[in-house]
Amino acid sequence: MIQIILLLCDFSALKTKILAIFQFDKRNYQSFITTSILGMLKKTVLFLFFATYFFSLTGQHTAIVFEQSVHDFGTIYEKSGKVNYTFRFKNVGKIPLIIQKITASCGCTSTEYTKTPVQAGEHGSINITFDPTNRNGNFNKTIGVYANVEKSPLKLYIKGNIVAEITVEKKLPHKIHTVRLKSGYINVGKVLKDKTKKITTPIYNASQDSVLVKFHSVQKHINIQSNPKKIAPHEEAEIVLNYDSKLVNDWGRRVDKFFITLNDSLIRNSRITVGASIEEDFSKWTSETIKNAPGIAFETEKFDFDTITQGEKITKEFIFENTGKSDLFIRKVIAGCGCTATSIKKTAIPPGRKEVLKVTFDSTYKQKRQYKTVTVISNAPSASQIVLTISGFVKAKKQ
Repeated sequence: MIQIILLLCDFSALKTKILAIFQFDKRNYQSFITTSILGMLKKTVLFLFFATYFFSLTGQHTAIVFEQSVHDFGTIYEKSGKVNYTFRFKNVGKIPLIIQKITASCGCTSTEYTKTPVQAGEHGSINITFDPTNRNGNFNKTIGVYANVEKSPLKLYIKGNIVAEITVEKKLPHKIHTVRLKSGYINVGKVLKDKTKKITTPIYNASQDSVLVKFHSVQKHINIQSNPKKIAPHEEAEIVLNYDSKLVNDWGRRVDKFFITLNDSLIRNSRITVGASIEEDFSKWTSETIKNAPGIAFETEKFDFDTITQGEKITKEFIFENTGKSDLFIRKVIAGCGCTATSIKKTAIPPGRKEVLKVTFDSTYKQKRQYKTVTVISNAPSASQIVLTISGFVKAKKQ
């Protein structure tokens, strides 16, 4: 090999260039040439040695055994921060083991591993760090180990259950000035007619000073207050809301709004919305009352207008009958869209009588497939709420 290297070197040309550039004397020139050639030979020999060693490993496989391939962290807490585990392994093959890279199925998982070749019979390790920040519940992550083994990548797994840190910001994400709530919407749910329902929801004072909480523009059927009214700094209180349905002449889905005042000042963007569904109370009806109750039946509950042009109005008359033995009262008719208008002449229908509910759909500003609903609320215990549907296709106007 040395002979080949010497043949490749043009020493006469090298001599001419060195004398021309450095103007060495003969003795220094001979010393320089000897040192340079020896240095080149050493580097070349080392390069060829390691290249031969590397390529001799290419295409060869070893074997690896892990002490375990799955680790269960059990229950961990977000507030406690990152957790670690080390997977230990042994090279049970006959040639050095080289880990080329490691991948993780999630950015929440980082790795450190033995980067130098692990000799046959020796041990190595892969350290896994899992970050539970902004995570909650069960997790199962995969780590891929790429190495000079036959079945690469090898799979390692970590799993566990995260208990999220419950901060004030997470528990009460809705901020109004210096106080925090769960939401700007309070859902009362179903309220039976002439009954009162109580709802409570937390409120937190996030400021450095005590704050007096009151409510403005509250409807008469809603009684609401903070308990206590004055909340100390960084303390939580309770909003108590009593919804009295007998004080409001309404049925079905209803939405009310009011505002919060802090220290007697009306706060900007402090609107709170209250939603409820006022329904007939059939709980005290006897079997005899139910036997003689009103009934309601529509000839059809669906109408498909096929195809109309944008801007057209389509009207459908839904005919229904009181199939019971006492007067049927239509409590309320609710259109699911402002594009749908309803009208009914009589809301009290004697037994055996029919009535017409007229529904008009306005296709202005509408396009393509449409599906609209109309809810009919009555005092018929067998069907106190019936949903009618109007559907069809609205084609665009020709320009």
